[in-house]
Amino acid sequence: MKLYWSYKSIPELKHLPESERRKIFSYYWKRLPRTWQFWVFLIPYALILPWVHRTYGFWAVFLGIVILVLIKLPIFMRITRSKIKAHFKEGKHIIDG
Repeated sequence: MKLYWSYKSIPELKHLPESERRKIFSYYWKRLPRTWQFWVFLIPYALILPWVHRTYGFWAVFLGIVILVLIKLPIFMRITRSKIKAHFKEGKHIIDG
């Protein structure tokens, strides 16, 4: 399974010019918080991090957030990629606005 770390690595966008690629990715990335998967992944961390801060301190929270980013970013990129795939399946080619 390939990991996607940026919009430049998403194969569905390779054939587009840079500005269009960025526009389509940005459109779906900004709508990520509207998906249930986003909240299912983030709510447990939001509930645990205050306890970690009280128990272990700032650096433990910092390390927890770094781990969160390293684990969740590829997952969020895959969700965004699935939205982009659906975008092209529907025959859309341009994002307005």
